Amino acid sequence: MSASHSSYVPADQPLREAGAELWIHERDAAILRDGPRSANRHAKPERSMVPYLLRRPSALAVPLRLARDGAFTAPGVPGARTFDADQVLKDVPGAPQAVALPGHTPGSTAYVFADRGLLFTGDALVTADGFTDRTGPTIVSRCFTHDSGAALDALDRLDQLAAEQMTELLLPGHGEPFAGDVRSATRQARQFGAH
Repeated sequence: MSASHSSYVPADQPLREAGAELWIHERDAAILRDGPRSANRHAKPERSMVPYLLRRPSALAVPLRLARDGAFTAPGVPGARTFDADQVLKDVPGAPQAVALPGHTPGSTAYVFADRGLLFTGDALVTADGFTDRTGPTIVSRCFTHDSGAALDALDRLDQLAAEQMTELLLPGHGEPFAGDVRSATRQARQFGAH
């Protein structure tokens, strides 16, 4: 499974050496294949980072950390397996249900491990955003989100998942895990809105 481009790190080689197979929604496959420098071409963020950095200079730590970790210079990763719709990934250990949540990127995806009560939201819903200094459920700031309207709409899909699946723990791409009702997390994210 893959993370979105904003948390892209050059970890594919160690993962593959350990026997892991990389999976990604086909709408984000080009970002992974072409490398992080292509992210703006495939999923251009709504806003520039500059206004965020002017309002909150300490937010500069976020892109600096990403740069230090190779997030902007890592080579592309060819050969990832793709999927194109909500489905159970039977070939992945634990057989998670992949659920498309476009917004942060066109192929942003959550993974539900129903038998374990786990919901991995990736960057579709996070509990910390270094650009807004938000701690608590939110969508990623517009300088790292392709379509914030779609990202907010994706919260409805998370509500639907909460009604269908018994999830006890939400694991975001950034921030601390969120224990409890997923609908409580989506409600808080909606109240904070897109920033």
